[in-house]
Amino acid sequence: MPADGRSIQIEGKQALFSLLGVRFGGDGKTSFNIPTVQPVPDANGKGPLLSCIAVMGVYPMRP
Repeated sequence: MPADGRSIQIEGKQALFSLLGVRFGGDGKTSFNIPTVQPVPDANGKGPLLSCIAVMGVYPMRP
């Protein structure tokens, strides 16, 4: 999903919540926010690249 700061439910996204916590917002009980990442120009200067965050799958261990 786009990294646009939206709030998402913790239920069903526990792995992602364990990585992000409430660092970017949310109440930490039922919801948390994903980070907001501003679009950046692509290498050719044509259009902005959209930053996204994975919300499904296996996540790396935190150091």
